[in-house]
Parts: sequence; structure tokens; C-alpha cells
Amino acid sequence: MINYYTSQIKENISAIHFKEKHNRSTFFYIGMKYHTDKVFIHHYETLYEKYLSNYRDTSVRLLEIGLGCDMAQFVGASAQTWREYLGYKADIHFLEIDEHCGRRWEKIIGKPVRSEGNRFLFDYDFKHFF
Repeated sequence: MINYYTSQIKENISAIHFKEKHNRSTFFYIGMKYHTDKVFIHHYETLYEKYLSNYRDTSVRLLEIGLGCDMAQFVGASAQTWREYLGYKADIHFLEIDEHCGRRWEKIIGKPVRSEGNRFLFDYDFKHFF
């Protein structure tokens, strides 16, 4: 267990040096900024940085399922993390089956969310939030 945390600390220090060298925020720092469970709970930041960093500022397509209404963080923490990390060229969509959650997200972004009939499947093209 100690080795795992030592490894995480080393990776996070490496991320600091990456940011300083390239003047870009890493997934870890962006995730911390928005309090996403991808960083706080699951610790995916190292894998995401390793495998997805080449897709930053490209027209990559991403589908995120769920806005995280059942999480302790605020609604859409991952949505905001993905947008900032991947950049404005990325084609990012979010699906949410919980109508109440989708409506909460609508209030945050200030735009209506498309729904599929009465199934409450919200699909939001997250192009222009910031």
C-alpha cells in the first residue's frame, strides 16, 4: 500500500514538471479544479494522461455516460474536466437517463438539453460551455 502511494506521489510530481515544461494543465490538476471522481475517487489521471494526452486539441469524439448526480461532487464535474482537458475541438457528448439530473445540468449550463421522447435520455453536445 505504501509503495502505491509513493508511486502516486512520484507521478504527481512528474505531472507538476510536465505542466511547468509544457505550460499546460494535466488531467490531475484539471480534475482537482472541478472535483471529479475520476481523480478524487478512482485515480484514473495517470492512465488518462498516458493514453489520452495525444488527443488534446484534436477533433476527438468522446461519450461520457452519466453526469454524476449521485456523486458528492457537483453535477457535471467530469463534463467540465473533459472540456478543459481535451479542448474546444473535441466533440464531447453526455448521456444521462435521470431526468432530474439532466434538469440540474440544464440550470448549470444555462441551455436546454435535448431528450429522446419520454425516456429522459439526455444527450448534450458540450461544445460551448466556457
